[in-house]
Amino acid sequence: MSSVKDCRQPPDIGKLRDMDLKEFKKGLVLSISVMTGYVPVAIAYAATALSTGLTPWQTIAMSLFVYTGAGQMAAVVMIGQGVSLAGITTAVFIMNLRHVIMSTVVMERMRQTPLGIRVLLSLGITDEVFALETADSSASGSSNAACFAGIALGAWGSWVLGTCLGCGISTMMPRN
Repeated sequence: MSSVKDCRQPPDIGKLRDMDLKEFKKGLVLSISVMTGYVPVAIAYAATALSTGLTPWQTIAMSLFVYTGAGQMAAVVMIGQGVSLAGITTAVFIMNLRHVIMSTVVMERMRQTPLGIRVLLSLGITDEVFALETADSSASGSSNAACFAGIALGAWGSWVLGTCLGCGISTMMPRN
């Protein structure tokens, strides 16, 4: 019964034993391979989004809050085609159902981490983050919330950076 009570308690971030700086930095280093792939794809996403009529701020906001490369690319193409918001939302939701399964796998390995932290960390799941975290936790035998946070934050940050670069490059290019 105590585990149910613990899940209802707000997480005390100061007491998380596995959220240490060394593991977080390890996660950032692990994410470098993802970063090198995300930046050019995010630049292409930004160029596509701007070409469909989104403003640079809307394009960057989508990267900040939607964070699904395939979903964002599909969404901007559908925006350009005039698809309804309901249609776009449904399509992106269906495309990303796999993230529910991936989040369940990763978060189950972090049982000792408070529920609120696990829910927050689950927002960082992408195919690449899942692959890195799974490979790292298989080698160590368990998942570490700090390492996962480093991987996820590095990947997300590089996606947003690539989007910003793409907006900057695209707005400087001459238009026909």
